Amino acid sequence: MCGIVGVANEKETAAPDIYMCLLEIQPRGKGGAGIVTATGANHHDLRGMGEVKEAVGKKEELKKMPGRIGAGHTRYPNAGADSKENLQPVRDSFHGQEFDICHNGNVVNIHSLRKKYGIPDEETVSDTRTIAEIIRRSTREDFADALVDVARELRGSFSFIVLFNETLYALRDRFGFHPLQIGLRNGDIFIASESCAFTQPQIGATLLRDINPGELVVVKDGRMTSQSWLPQGVKAELRFDIFEFIYFMSPHSVAHGVEVGRAREEMGKRLARLHGAPTDIIVPVPDSGNQATQGYYEEIKRTYPGVRFTPWAFFRPHTVGRTFIDPIAELRAELVKSKLRPRPAVLKGKDVTIADDSEVRGNTMKRAVAMARESGATRVDGRVASDMYLYPDYYGMDTYRYGEDLIARKHNGDVDAIARDCGLDSLGYLPNDLVIDAILAARGPSSPLTKDSFYDGPFTGNYPDGVGDFANTHR
Repeated sequence: MCGIVGVANEKETAAPDIYMCLLEIQPRGKGGAGIVTATGANHHDLRGMGEVKEAVGKKEELKKMPGRIGAGHTRYPNAGADSKENLQPVRDSFHGQEFDICHNGNVVNIHSLRKKYGIPDEETVSDTRTIAEIIRRSTREDFADALVDVARELRGSFSFIVLFNETLYALRDRFGFHPLQIGLRNGDIFIASESCAFTQPQIGATLLRDINPGELVVVKDGRMTSQSWLPQGVKAELRFDIFEFIYFMSPHSVAHGVEVGRAREEMGKRLARLHGAPTDIIVPVPDSGNQATQGYYEEIKRTYPGVRFTPWAFFRPHTVGRTFIDPIAELRAELVKSKLRPRPAVLKGKDVTIADDSEVRGNTMKRAVAMARESGATRVDGRVASDMYLYPDYYGMDTYRYGEDLIARKHNGDVDAIARDCGLDSLGYLPNDLVIDAILAARGPSSPLTKDSFYDGPFTGNYPDGVGDFANTHR
């Protein structure tokens, strides 16, 4: 899970817009960030470890960075070491001319490709650096052909934005696992992982469309063209990562005709119909659980009108972001402890239902339950607006690295055992078919989504493009 951005402005320098876009999609990764712009064959860049503000500096300084076209990246290190060497955009050269590539996803046959091309297979090297190396070795005359050649060899998830010769190339894998979208602002063109990157007020662009699975978009001299990069006989099949709707994307993003926040509210409503029970207060785990909990409350109050929705029974300090994406396990554990602050005056003497969007390791739920009980709650129930996370993710998060730490897997899907481990009096999940039903209920009239449009491997164990080199890891 990373955030990628491309900007081609008609008049203004691109770097400040790239910066603002990256800030908006910062939740997709905080291991490092980078911005690159181009003037002719010259590339200008800023890269650094940590979150966007510390990695690339202040917006005012970026106004001095030349070039009306450029790209940016904020990194979640799911492949390769969390190091300066793996910061993106990754720079390499094609026939002696620089290019920079940004990648969101996880390529599952990267070890096989390194063997094929005689590239050292080092675990500390990101898949993006390997892809750049393969492009550099291409004998093709045209850069687009070299990019397409390597894309046809990749398996797994990959969305690319590449800057070469003052041209942006944006490419999405044939299953469209992760979002990649186009926005317009007068004569300016934006491409980003999420629509919220460019629809924010500071940018003011409008969402034009999603880039299709298997599509290559080229932006040059203010003009945009597109084509399928798939070989003849291979079809694009949309299998959008369902966890994007459950957790990854910001609630104000729109993907494939679905507003994310509304989809989460629909998940909460279905959760209440299935697992609604008497309680005094309903409390979300902030912030990703907020919309699902709102939907849960709206539905459950029909049956239990005395229940209260108490969104601030727990609050999260603004100094703590998403703990799941922190790249260092020890720091992540410490951040989970500091992520939530309880309000004992609200929780004391109450039956409390804690709702969240998902449970992966269970650490946040355990902490929330412990704080509720320490604050004097008389009963604590848990509700989760997605199914049990039983299988590793090979296309998005790096849960293939620690499959046995998945709390549902640890207890072989025994809900009562999971509840006991978390310290809950009861626990209820939303089955995957109802998660899909909720997303479809939030569709706009032009949405292409159907019940078969999703990748849901962590909940079903189904992987549309296989698991490649990871076949023997934690399945």
